[in-house]
Amino acid sequence: TWTGTTQTTLDITNLSDGSYSLTVEDGNGCIATFGPTTLVTPTGPTAAFVWNPANPDVDEVISFTNSSTGANIILDQWTIDGQTISTTDITYTFTQEGDYPVTLYVADQSGCVDSVTQIITVYSVLVIPNVMTINGDNVNEMFEIKGLKPNTSLIVVNRWGNIVLETDDYKNDWNGKDSSG
Repeated sequence: TWTGTTQTTLDITNLSDGSYSLTVEDGNGCIATFGPTTLVTPTGPTAAFVWNPANPDVDEVISFTNSSTGANIILDQWTIDGQTISTTDITYTFTQEGDYPVTLYVADQSGCVDSVTQIITVYSVLVIPNVMTINGDNVNEMFEIKGLKPNTSLIVVNRWGNIVLETDDYKNDWNGKDSSG
């Protein structure tokens, strides 16, 4: 007979955290009890990492720092740009602009495993256009800055020095119109 569960078989499974005891009686009426024993689910590690710089450029060295939590982590494994590297922290350089998944796997001594994947956006050299032709031919209709990073401030002035556009988070969405249309 088990206490702490409604299961009645000798081998019990899928138990939640708690206290369990087993009482066994043989054919002669002899009784032996084992327990109580307490079952606590291991918490396991939580994979996490940060990188610097936050908005890297092509050919810029990026430092990836493992910020995982949990006790007794024994494995740190990164997958970056199709390569698998086993180390706690790593530096890497991307040679082309784009969005790259970076995955960190961690495991502890109990065999608990966790992983996290984050997308790293690598930016190209900043290229600012010098012309807009808003004529409906879908060429140069928008003021599109190549290599634009998030939260970029932009001020556009006309040839007389008057501000035509001012923003703290430009998103390559200006069609050449000022505030008056």
